[in-house]
Amino acid sequence: MKRCVKAGLATALLGSLPFALTTVGAQERAPTAVNEVMGPTENDHRFRWMAVGASVGAALSFGYYHLSERGARASSCGAWDCALPYLSLSGALTGLFLSRELAAQRRALAPRAGDALTFSVIKVQLPSEAFTLAAMDSLVFAATDSGVQVVRVAPRPIALQRRASGLSRIRQVAVNARDSTLLIGTGTALWQTPIASGRLTRLLPGSVDALAANDTIVLAADGARLQIRRQYEGKPRVDTVMAPSSVSAAHFDATAQRWWVSTDSALYEVLMPTAGSEAAPVLAMRAVTGAPVLSLASGSEWIAAAMGTEGVAIWPRESLAPRPAGGIQQAPWRLRGEPRFAFDLTFLGDNLFVAGGVDGVTRIKLSPAPTILGATRQVAYATAIVAHNGVLWVGDRNGGLLVRLIP
Repeated sequence: MKRCVKAGLATALLGSLPFALTTVGAQERAPTAVNEVMGPTENDHRFRWMAVGASVGAALSFGYYHLSERGARASSCGAWDCALPYLSLSGALTGLFLSRELAAQRRALAPRAGDALTFSVIKVQLPSEAFTLAAMDSLVFAATDSGVQVVRVAPRPIALQRRASGLSRIRQVAVNARDSTLLIGTGTALWQTPIASGRLTRLLPGSVDALAANDTIVLAADGARLQIRRQYEGKPRVDTVMAPSSVSAAHFDATAQRWWVSTDSALYEVLMPTAGSEAAPVLAMRAVTGAPVLSLASGSEWIAAAMGTEGVAIWPRESLAPRPAGGIQQAPWRLRGEPRFAFDLTFLGDNLFVAGGVDGVTRIKLSPAPTILGATRQVAYATAIVAHNGVLWVGDRNGGLLVRLIP
């Protein structure tokens, strides 16, 4: 009997060795961060899994007892003195290491800051990955390699027609609500087309690296060159303004009626002349970013920038107001590490939402100070995001999806 028990223990330990190695490897590869909870303080339900494994082993031993008779086999391992401890111990060890592996997987998927968030989700299939998103009334527009996909948002998202499917190298999309037209930036020109149907019209030459628009003005960046199309004396007029370096993002701040562009190191305000003025727009630097900006967004009291691996920079709106010569610019709030890469961002009420690639969508509370509330992994690879009518629309690179999130 003792030899059988020893053999059972050895076999159980050898059988559970792959689980142990897998668990140790997962723990060694898991990223460490200040906010991450590691070690035995986490409830990984190990005793529950051990009890389940031991129960399964005991059940197998009882089956072995009822289906066999002593002396009818070549082995001398009996049901009670050998099979029961062998199978129960083997099951308990397997449950232990399985619980540790599951706990390591949960740690890898959990946000490094804040809580794991869950939203109401509906997904719409797109022809390909959405590079950027725009919204107007009951429609959402997703710019893809195969044109701009129009999606009706209510009561349930439905993919409608696809506009500008003949264009290649589509990079940007914006909406002119007054004329119900789409502005589409490509690698060769800026185009305009009616939302429902109609022909494409070429508005501006040159590749479009950044695009912003309202009902009367269009701002398109081609490298360091800004082309600003506006109405002057009833006719379209195009002004060209040169930035210090290549422009990476542009944004129209509807709350303050201000225009923003960013380069690889600074944030600038585009000072537009008053209506009817012959003067040209000018650039005024408002803040130093220290890194290229991928996307800009504005809320009621804040301006934010997504800067890839450098995280998110957030300025109170009043800190970006013009200052007298020699005035000290307030440093922005900087949030790094969650998400690990900030692709895009948008404001919804008093919260800022960041599309963070594999980290999903991160939610940041802004008042009284920016604080990470958590993230949702319901979007596998979030690269584009826009808020409209209290709802978030997210471009999911994994599978080419448009995802509706209701916080």
